[in-house]
Amino acid sequence: MIRQNFGYKLLALIASIFLWFYVNNFQATSDIQNHKNSFSKVFTVPLRVRGISPDCVVTSMPKTVNVTVEGHAEDVNAMSGDENEISARVSLRGYSPGQYTVRVIARLAEPFAGVLRAKSDPVMVNVTLADKAYKEMKLDASFEGTPPEGYRFAPPVISPDRATVYGSKQSLNAVSALVMSVSPSKIGEKEITGDFPILAMDKNGKEIKGLEIVPRQAHLNMALLEVPSKKLAYVIPNVQGQPTIPLRVVGIDTQPRTVALVGRAASLENLDNVETEAIQLSGRKQTFTQQVKLLTPPGVDTPGVKTVAVTVRIAGSP
Repeated sequence: MIRQNFGYKLLALIASIFLWFYVNNFQATSDIQNHKNSFSKVFTVPLRVRGISPDCVVTSMPKTVNVTVEGHAEDVNAMSGDENEISARVSLRGYSPGQYTVRVIARLAEPFAGVLRAKSDPVMVNVTLADKAYKEMKLDASFEGTPPEGYRFAPPVISPDRATVYGSKQSLNAVSALVMSVSPSKIGEKEITGDFPILAMDKNGKEIKGLEIVPRQAHLNMALLEVPSKKLAYVIPNVQGQPTIPLRVVGIDTQPRTVALVGRAASLENLDNVETEAIQLSGRKQTFTQQVKLLTPPGVDTPGVKTVAVTVRIAGSP
């Protein structure tokens, strides 16, 4: 039986051996070629936390890790490196307060997940968990820059006026204030209004990051009030008529000679003098002093001075 078709069987055996060598050689050549075509790139990626207990807070952990992405150069270079494409995270599910060494999971999003490989560096990171604490604080507003010229800020109206900050006891002890920071670009002509993020600040006015604040933002409404301008002006007596001839006026004095004006800048711009109410000289026969009111335009005031003393000196014999 063995000798039957011996030639065919020998030929088949030789063909099988040849095919085995060919396949293995092709696979090795393919692996070498793929290795030559392989390209890698390192991305710095934020390290995120998943599955943490609501009663715990992370107090120590690297903020970022390096992730090496490997594959064909064209595919790797097509990545921008943002978190929509590549991510790194640690799972803290089931962990209680303490110190741990946890594996970093690096993942690629579609369509890169199927064609590229990702590996984090380091592979393991140290993470410290603590009991979560909280405290409720009143909100305040902080302004970068100054209000427009001629205006001042009215007291802010904040809603809600309180927020709760969560974190470790140590980090909460460093929180001095919860504020809403308003940049100059948000300051309008009449008021500041809008929803602004709440920031935790230390006693030196520096932001403390990594804390949970509820709510994350609050509504602020604050009017801009016009600041009155001030200006000195001369008092001009409004003298009308003449004394009986041959009497004549030889001098006029006012006390005070100048007064401080307060009002809108536009109203004071061209206002250098302030007149008094009329002082009649007809029938006057001698020097006299009279208290008279100051006449100011609408919106202009003379704080603390409502009248001035005008002395008119008259000489000659009737």
